[in-house]
Amino acid sequence: ERRHWAYRPLASPSVPGVIDETWCRNDIDRFVLARLEEAGLEPAPEASRETLVRRLYFDLLGLPPNADQVRRFLEDDSEDAFERLVDELLESPHYGERWGRHWLDVTRYADSNGLDENTAFGNAWRYRDWVVRSFNEDLPYDQFVMEQLAGDLMEDDDGSDRSVERLLATGFLSLGPKVLAEPDKEKMQIDIVDEQLDVMGLAFLGQTIGCARCHDHKFDPIPTSDYYALAGIFYSTRTMESLNTVARVLERELATPEEIELVERHAAATESNEVAIDDLLEEGSHQLRERWIGRTSEIMLAVSRMKNVPSIREAESFDDSNLKADHDRWGSGVGVIHTISPDELQYAEYVVDVPIAGTHHLAVRFASGEERPLRLLVDGDPVTDSFCDFDTGSFDVDSMAWDEMPLELSAGRHVLRLERETSYPHLDRFFLIGPAQSELFDDELETISSRTGLPVALLERWALALEGDSLFSPWRDALALDAVDFPVAAEGLMSELRSRYRDDSVPADGIDDLTGVTPDERVLLRTIVADPVPQDLAEFSIRWQRITRDVIEAWERLLEQDGIEERTLSDDGQEALRRALVGDHGIYAVDESNLDLLPEAFSNRLDRLFAERDVLEQDAPDEFPMGIAVEDAEVTDLPIFIRGNHTTKADEVVPRGMLQIVSDTVPAPELDDSSSGRLELARWIIDPEHPLTSRVAVNRLWHWHFGRGLAPKPSNFGTRGGEPTHPELLDWLSRRFVQDGWSMKSMHRLILNSSTWRAGASEDPEAFRIDPDNRLLGRRDPRRLEAEPIRDSLLAVSGGLETEMGGSLLRSGNFAYVTNDQSTSNEVYTSKRRAIYLPLIRNDMYPFFSIFDYPDSSVAVDARPSTMVAQQALFMMNSPLVLAQAEELARHVLAEEDWNDQARITHLYLTCFARHPDPLQIEGAMAFLDRIRSEPPTGRSVSWPENPMGSDAPAPEPMEPELHAWRTLCHALLASNEFIYLD
Repeated sequence: ERRHWAYRPLASPSVPGVIDETWCRNDIDRFVLARLEEAGLEPAPEASRETLVRRLYFDLLGLPPNADQVRRFLEDDSEDAFERLVDELLESPHYGERWGRHWLDVTRYADSNGLDENTAFGNAWRYRDWVVRSFNEDLPYDQFVMEQLAGDLMEDDDGSDRSVERLLATGFLSLGPKVLAEPDKEKMQIDIVDEQLDVMGLAFLGQTIGCARCHDHKFDPIPTSDYYALAGIFYSTRTMESLNTVARVLERELATPEEIELVERHAAATESNEVAIDDLLEEGSHQLRERWIGRTSEIMLAVSRMKNVPSIREAESFDDSNLKADHDRWGSGVGVIHTISPDELQYAEYVVDVPIAGTHHLAVRFASGEERPLRLLVDGDPVTDSFCDFDTGSFDVDSMAWDEMPLELSAGRHVLRLERETSYPHLDRFFLIGPAQSELFDDELETISSRTGLPVALLERWALALEGDSLFSPWRDALALDAVDFPVAAEGLMSELRSRYRDDSVPADGIDDLTGVTPDERVLLRTIVADPVPQDLAEFSIRWQRITRDVIEAWERLLEQDGIEERTLSDDGQEALRRALVGDHGIYAVDESNLDLLPEAFSNRLDRLFAERDVLEQDAPDEFPMGIAVEDAEVTDLPIFIRGNHTTKADEVVPRGMLQIVSDTVPAPELDDSSSGRLELARWIIDPEHPLTSRVAVNRLWHWHFGRGLAPKPSNFGTRGGEPTHPELLDWLSRRFVQDGWSMKSMHRLILNSSTWRAGASEDPEAFRIDPDNRLLGRRDPRRLEAEPIRDSLLAVSGGLETEMGGSLLRSGNFAYVTNDQSTSNEVYTSKRRAIYLPLIRNDMYPFFSIFDYPDSSVAVDARPSTMVAQQALFMMNSPLVLAQAEELARHVLAEEDWNDQARITHLYLTCFARHPDPLQIEGAMAFLDRIRSEPPTGRSVSWPENPMGSDAPAPEPMEPELHAWRTLCHALLASNEFIYLD
């Protein structure tokens, strides 16, 4: 098996001698010509300079040269004109976009996961941009490999700091599709490892390693033990943030170790400060309730007859909304409104009457486990985009908090609208208080405080709670009873409550057995169902005092117990009252709004902590961007999974290791338990003597230059991959590649400056008879452009291509779903930037790409197909994209008033085909223009991306005949084969 050409050590072949030395520009040509002369063939003559300039621009940049660039090259008669143009284009930033896109085919790059849960890889573009930069910077290929496999484990040894770049590079391992909702987590993990092994083997080694998961490879010398030796390396690598449904790939902060250490120190100081504040607030809350909880009945009575308490409205009492009202799911008995469908604008509208103009305060109580800011509109006019914009701690009732917003309102009726494009916070209730009522409310609180000695802040909290919380509805019912007939009325209320539950004799000790009773109603029943019936409101308030005491005592007993994860009272009714009294936002909870309830010394301690918090907030380092990356996990050697099934494991584990087939040439490194082994694997792969790595790399470069590799299958150097046409040349290039420092740009120069690359077409019938497939490289066959250069060329020739580099055009949020239940995505493809920056959505490819043979981004692709189907011609004939660019090109040539028709036609040929038209083509074009001008005007303008044709918009007026004629000619040129083929 080691005799197979790909596993043999790299040879150092001598450059062969040739008869026609004058044809050879470098040693590549001597290897090629020797084979041709052996077959009795002569190489084709060199292509024309016009053909070469167009070929070179597309080869290196993926873009056509413009007319000026063509003229400049054609007019340069110096001997090194071509070599200097090669160097110039290799320094263009567009080089990295072109060649980076080639590599992204191999690495199965996409901006979404695909498969079961098609969520967005919102930061995948950072890996894509790393690839582009790496090509532009001519990152040595050995480092290029190392960083993608183990960049997170590498250390700088030259004083440079590439830690962030190297971290980004490991996105290579993470970008494959995954079954994110896989219930069998071990299967999910080994499936991820399998996909990583497969793409690693194909990309760097030209080996189909994945075939050995279930059995020894049927064709290549890769036993199953080798598969699991390598699998252990990637199993010891953390790729996913978690495997929970729906799983997410791991993202890491893109920062240097020093920057991360600074952030960690700041985070630790911030956490310490927050804990100290929370502890002190909890201590203050304990002091507050110790001081005032025993006077609950007194406080309730004190505020019971207030006349100016704001009227609190339940959030579910909206006048118009598409939200859902829920009374049980988020806290039994407490109604909230929340999202039904996050795919549409969420809103709730409330009609309010304002008696007096002035500054009103809108207060809303809500819960949200994340920041979900609302847009507030008054009578259709936006007021703010950041109402209720903070995280209250959770979506549950016990995290409810208030947010306020001042509003300038005129007297009369107004519509308040709260809306949000996606998921809504959970709104519970709100009130609107005007200037007059606010002043009266404050004055009344001050009066009561002066009379009773009770704190204003505590009185305010109780007044709002008794007015708005459903928990205190029995208190509000009792206030409505006539004082004279209180006992009778209370008895009647008790009977009414009993009959509501179809039981006329509910004893006090039977309340807990009732079904269909909300916690609030259970508290209500406990309060009223008692003997004797309360005689007045004062006695009624004493009942509340007793219940309050029982709840607080039960809560304090619970706090004293150890080993309890969730501290909530088992009785729902008691827990509801506990939250209202001493919960995080309860009446007796201390926060920054009521510090005046505490002694001055206590407040001073809090003030110091708040000042420390302010300094920490001011000095907070900027948040680092996140990138998809990997990190080492627990080191694990795997057993062989019999038939690839993780549930049927062999008894013995396989130590992590490398492929045995090349161990004689490149000995496998020793792996210890200190790391996964990815770093050692990467070093093993880039060993200069490795028989696969440099061969695979050079063959890919050759393939992308010529459309066919020296070895026929760039990602399969196994026994079914075929023999190389020029094995000595492949080994010579591989040796040269390593000697030149693994420089891809040096290899480009060597190939592009050869007569082999510059060859033109052949008209020799003997050459086609002896070498019909051009395996001997005696000529150049025409190649169709790929999807991206076709699209980019359409925009480039019209002057519409935007050359901004990098960044993301993805609309979907990170890890958001990018496709709906019809598998159509939320993405748009109307940007005029280069196609490499358009979103790549698995399961929903941009239709233009699919028409022109864009590959499946779920698998590593070594060679794109090149079909000829009717849809391609129909697209070029009818697409608004093509028609709009033809029109822009026509407008451009017509804008040159000094040009005659022949000059315009010449410019079009130089722009579209990088050549001058011959006299017959000029004559034909002018006759074509005359014929179109003589026809009735039928042309209409077409804009792209916003094309009104086919929509409800009125059709544009017929265009001017001259513009129509030139657009038609431009369209014919763009729709021709010559535009999308390279000679």
